[in-house]
Amino acid sequence: MSDSTSLAESKKAHTSAYVVILIFPILSTIVVWMRIASKYLSRLFGADDVVILIAWLLVVGQTYAVWMYTKVTMQGYHVADIPKMSIERQILGQQYNLANQLLYHPILSIVKASVILFLLRIDDKRRRVDWSLRGLFVFNLALMIGTFFADLFQCTPFHYTFDYPRMDMEAQKAAGADEEGMLSGKEIKGGHCIDQVGFFLAAAGIAVLTDVLILIIPMIMVKDLQMRKKKKIAVWAILSIGWIVTAVSVARFGIYVYRFSPDNKDRSYGIGYTISGIEANLAIIAACAPAMNGLSRRVVPGLLSSGRSRSYSKQKQYSGYNSRSIPLNSRDQRRPSAVDHDTSRTDKEREYRIHNMSLGVPDGWDSEERIVGPPESMKSSNDGDNEIVTTPIHPPDEGIVRTVNYSVRIQSSTELRDRD
Repeated sequence: MSDSTSLAESKKAHTSAYVVILIFPILSTIVVWMRIASKYLSRLFGADDVVILIAWLLVVGQTYAVWMYTKVTMQGYHVADIPKMSIERQILGQQYNLANQLLYHPILSIVKASVILFLLRIDDKRRRVDWSLRGLFVFNLALMIGTFFADLFQCTPFHYTFDYPRMDMEAQKAAGADEEGMLSGKEIKGGHCIDQVGFFLAAAGIAVLTDVLILIIPMIMVKDLQMRKKKKIAVWAILSIGWIVTAVSVARFGIYVYRFSPDNKDRSYGIGYTISGIEANLAIIAACAPAMNGLSRRVVPGLLSSGRSRSYSKQKQYSGYNSRSIPLNSRDQRRPSAVDHDTSRTDKEREYRIHNMSLGVPDGWDSEERIVGPPESMKSSNDGDNEIVTTPIHPPDEGIVRTVNYSVRIQSSTELRDRD
């Protein structure tokens, strides 16, 4: 390969790195603010949104650090095409590299915390779900703290992490080492570090594990929802869209295995190192997807709707007890007894919230804003009370609607005269 061809390849890779570094943060910024708009319209702004904003601010800082690292150390160029750098420039480049490392793990952990908080808002009371989410939240927090401090203090003394070019040179001169920094067959260094490659790969592997766990829990949450299989898969896909990030995490693991392998003698060439920024930004985008349905339903009405019911304004609320009942199919549209209502209320609330949260609909609203029709049956009692159970005008084959249970007391003319 000629020098001119090698240099042309280096310049092309260097420019491509800048494009990749910039384009994904732009996309994540657009999506984050679309999410905020969606949550504002849906009146669902919560702690998970605050957390995702923190992650977005950190990813802006990470983008700057990676951009400067690329510029200062000429990433993308073949090693042979990079002119000899001063010690000061090498140190500056490693400072930006350390900043990128310190931001990467917290960003992913904070995004995962946002997703877990979103799932917790569904308020699934089943122990296996509730405890799994809370346990995963604690584990994710511990992982964030552990990886951050392990990264921060990976070398002794601390500043050796980025100041090693100067410290190694000074130590080698003091020891009388040769030009390669070797003395009696041993490389002289000015400090000590942990197994950095092993740490990076182990942290990447654990990150993939937590990604998989966050994918599994929504599967458990929607497993028992009584809706058509296609729609159930759609709801699960919305809640578990992080599988895209998991795929990128696995790809990053493979890229870094090669990048740090002894056989790779040209580590600065290529744009593989930018995958950390890609992963962080895709994580933010994926975390925002389930929360953007409030906006998408206004832009594309009927998104994920059953297509079998008419839309109306917010339901008129009658006097009396207001409850959420969920007629899922014809065999469920019988009048429940008091025992049935008590034992099934938790499951109905769970299904209502999972469905509505996945669609970005405010809690307390019907997911498709269906109007409740007139009474279908009436049961009279000796004291004159009549209990009415309502059903929708257009009963859906699946999905979740809210109905209003209310009672009407019919008084005879004799009772009215006695009252007067």
